[in-house]
Amino acid sequence: MRKLFLLPVVALAACGSHDSPSVGSAQTASAIQKVELQLGSPDQAVKTWWRIRDFAEAESKANCEKLPRGDELRSTKYERAIYTGTALADLEPPPRTCSADSYNREIIEVKVESETRAIVLAHLKPTTPLPAGVTLTVGQAKDREEGTRYRYILEKVGKEWKIAQMYRYAEYRDDLWEPVFGEPLQPTPHYFVVGAQ
Repeated sequence: MRKLFLLPVVALAACGSHDSPSVGSAQTASAIQKVELQLGSPDQAVKTWWRIRDFAEAESKANCEKLPRGDELRSTKYERAIYTGTALADLEPPPRTCSADSYNREIIEVKVESETRAIVLAHLKPTTPLPAGVTLTVGQAKDREEGTRYRYILEKVGKEWKIAQMYRYAEYRDDLWEPVFGEPLQPTPHYFVVGAQ
């Protein structure tokens, strides 16, 4: 989930100037050019962030649809030569679905704490249609129906409000608010044996 945030965060961080950004990827540059940046108030900045997220979802779906179908991994030719029965059947790729996640987002409260700091509290609910034949568990259905609260910390840089941190409401934590950013991405060490070895 954190990786989903990475591309738009880079895009938003590059939004300070309205000149052509020199951020690493063409995809990020096109997102910045096609999303109208409204950073004049804390709520406008959060809504701009949501537009960037929606744009990234649409681009991801479009890129998925461009990928070739069929056997995409050459290494499976060797597995096909040695597998039979259930192991061979398991090599068949599941049907690929290219979709863009959608959300119902609502700003609950905007609290301006100072000239340069504000907090925006929002409620987000997933609205992506469920694929045919997919049934949610009772817990999943409850989570989908209730949605999640987010808290955005904004700082004013010059005349523009920008997101400095986000928190997701998490009942399982002692402090209830789980930070979205701040934990550096570390490569996962190879410490556990699992799967077809």
